[in-house]
Amino acid sequence: MPRVESQKGPDFTIHINGEIFGVSSEVRWRTSTGAKAIRGIDVMIPQEIAPTIAHISGSMNCYRLQDSAGIEGAGIAPVEAHMSRTRYFSIQVTNRVTDTVILSIPKAMCGEQEWTLIANRLLAGSFTFEGIGWSNEF
Repeated sequence: MPRVESQKGPDFTIHINGEIFGVSSEVRWRTSTGAKAIRGIDVMIPQEIAPTIAHISGSMNCYRLQDSAGIEGAGIAPVEAHMSRTRYFSIQVTNRVTDTVILSIPKAMCGEQEWTLIANRLLAGSFTFEGIGWSNEF
């Protein structure tokens, strides 16, 4: 019988635009096929379920390092003066033990960012993203 192991957070590396993003503490993502019930006239039960628009979105928790310029410095979000020139960034989550790519999003864009500063703690934050296309280890 083959041995099955759970995947653990410390086994992963996160790359943003091809560079290791070592300040991330958590990544969450959600994919959707946009499945929609197709209904008929005068029928209470859907006749079928059809995919519509594929979508991926998520969020990432991170820590802000001194003189790092936050997520703007990592190329994830634009500075306010250049908001109209927002660019895509890429996300890749790799299992460093097996060298398997668990998640790859070639084009993502930052939606929001939020930061929390508590005395005697790290400056912690999170940002949301939406992506165009994704793939995993399959």
